[in-house]
Amino acid sequence: MLSAEGLPAEGPGFDRTEFLVMDDAGRICGCGGIEGYGDAGLLRSLVVAPDQRGRGFGVALARRLVGWAVEHGLRELYLLTETAAPLFERKIGFDPVSRDEAPPEIRATDEFARQCPASAVFMRQRLDHRSRLANARARA
Repeated sequence: MLSAEGLPAEGPGFDRTEFLVMDDAGRICGCGGIEGYGDAGLLRSLVVAPDQRGRGFGVALARRLVGWAVEHGLRELYLLTETAAPLFERKIGFDPVSRDEAPPEIRATDEFARQCPASAVFMRQRLDHRSRLANARARA
């Protein structure tokens, strides 16, 4: 599914990535991962099967990934996106930030340094306040 959407399915960072897979009636309809670095994480490789888009699976999966990050003690979650910045801001609670604000361990990731073009929007969600996640859910 990742390869079909032009996303990397292996390589640097995958050994530190927790993936969640979403299914609908036993059929895989989406997946996404969080690459962990201490108390920061990089949300990566979020994909929904083409014939399952528009049904809310992407938002549900992203929210589950944020919930996983909170449960596992991450304080900040980052992502890079070329196409979904408004969705991540409005429905998931991420804010666009300058790439200069990335912590060193996130800057050193393959996704940040090589895979995503400079035109990709860099976003952050601070997870130290559970109200932030509640606000994102309320906006949905």
